[in-house]
Amino acid sequence: MSEENLPDVETINGKAVGFAFLRFYRSHPEIGMPIAEQEGDVGGFQNFSEAKLTWTGEKVEVEWIGNNAPRPNWMESQDKKEFEV
Repeated sequence: MSEENLPDVETINGKAVGFAFLRFYRSHPEIGMPIAEQEGDVGGFQNFSEAKLTWTGEKVEVEWIGNNAPRPNWMESQDKKEFEV
């Protein structure tokens, strides 16, 4: 499914994953499965098994929290990094 055809919300692992987080997850499945529901809107966040995603209002901020997987190269050795979706 191409990115422009993704739904606004999809249930994955029994958790609703919204628009921006869904697009990031599809591009970076190494963040693991969602383990909690999204909390809030702008400034809201959702925990995945390896990363915490936060919506800044313009970008997705990724905080790598995983102990089970090495930090991916796209994090560039940073604990937090923002990405456009």
